[in-house]
Amino acid sequence: ISDIDSSYINGSNVVAYAAKTNTDFSTVSDLEVFYYSNGSITRLSENEVADYSVNFLDNELYWISDTSVLCATNGGTETVKTAISGLESSVSGIKTVKNGNGAKVIVWEQTSDATSKLFGSYYNPTTEDFGNAIPLTTGADVIRGWDACMMSDGKIQLSYGGAEELETPVDGNIYGQMN
Repeated sequence: ISDIDSSYINGSNVVAYAAKTNTDFSTVSDLEVFYYSNGSITRLSENEVADYSVNFLDNELYWISDTSVLCATNGGTETVKTAISGLESSVSGIKTVKNGNGAKVIVWEQTSDATSKLFGSYYNPTTEDFGNAIPLTTGADVIRGWDACMMSDGKIQLSYGGAEELETPVDGNIYGQMN
């Protein structure tokens, strides 16, 4: 199991997880998403790409599948749909957050050229789609661990450990202190 999340939906505790489906540990391309509810397990993905970073938000389950974020409602009993497409292949994880006013956003980390950026995509209830990716950080850091929340005004607040790249390496290290 590479990722796991749980929620309480319609009076039941549910669990979603991403797990390998074979014993070839030289690749993670066969990670699939599973959903446990009411004593049974449902496999939500079965494809040739890695499915990972499971996140519940209300009765919706979100996860990364190749270069997209997919969404299943009520344990996949309704159609699995694409929430966001066209992500870089370097996306390592997502967080789904919602504020007290019901606004929601998907936040993700993307690595490029040894630096990291956090992006967000807000949900538009009128079009029932997530919008364009918005950069939330400058990309001058290497991010180690992060979390996000959304304030009542819709602004996203982030907390993360980041090390800036040094102009001159020190003892062979190109990154400075973690802050």
